[in-house]
Amino acid sequence: MPDDQPTRPFRQPARPRRTKLLIVVGLVLVAIVVLAPRACVGERISEEEAVANALAALEAAPDAFVPAKTEAKLLQQGFPAELMWVVLFTVPDPEGDPDDFLHHAAVYVKADDGEVRQVRVTTLGGG
Repeated sequence: MPDDQPTRPFRQPARPRRTKLLIVVGLVLVAIVVLAPRACVGERISEEEAVANALAALEAAPDAFVPAKTEAKLLQQGFPAELMWVVLFTVPDPEGDPDDFLHHAAVYVKADDGEVRQVRVTTLGGG
């Protein structure tokens, strides 16, 4: 290349800029899709209603038992996240440690409409 020709400054092609912009727009859209349902759906049923629905579901289960202890927690489950009441029913083992149990059930209740999603019953020991 002769020295008398002017050199042009290096210019980055527009393509990488568009790619970066599309990636940013895509991430923003994904964030909206994931976070918007969580913001719109809240707790509509109380803890007492969730426990009542869970107890009815436990009584209908084939391996049902009469719980001695009940505990309810509000958690986010799944993707996209849903607000759920997780109701735990237990019968402690009188001969074991405080953390040992004869029967244990975890019932998942949707916090927005009270629908029972899942009932997990575990029986250990002499039950």
